[in-house]
Amino acid sequence: MESGDSAVRRVAVLAGEGGDRQVGFLPQGLVAPEHIVVRRLVARGRYPHQSLLGTGTVADEEAVWSATVAGVADLAERPVEELSGGQRQRVWITMVLAQETPYLLFDEPTTFLDITHQYELLALFARLPGEGRTIVAVMHDINQACRFADHIVAMAHGVWS
Repeated sequence: MESGDSAVRRVAVLAGEGGDRQVGFLPQGLVAPEHIVVRRLVARGRYPHQSLLGTGTVADEEAVWSATVAGVADLAERPVEELSGGQRQRVWITMVLAQETPYLLFDEPTTFLDITHQYELLALFARLPGEGRTIVAVMHDINQACRFADHIVAMAHGVWS
């Protein structure tokens, strides 16, 4: 087993019971429920921390809006289906950040973002390890990866190098 294998397996184990409080994951191609506004979608990131009745706490509300570093506070009352692709991506990222997990997995998080928002997002990702959070992101832009990542794993034809 290689050292990277060990870390990946630990994260996979964390994704079991209670994993929703340990691992936040943003895959590609998510579709929001119809007619949901941004504030409510972002609040769904807090579900793992809520009681069975689904009631939010002041801590949940603070977590939701402290996660708005992705720049979506001004969109709070807008229906998600009315947003541009980049705005939607920032909303999904904000939802995952609001989950407040120590491990965050992103599949191509800069998709649909303009260059300014790509830079802001990756600068945020670079700061999060200082808050005790680990980011794993699949990216195709090697220049961005080199600029912002602490570690890079490259794959070619399905093989890690």
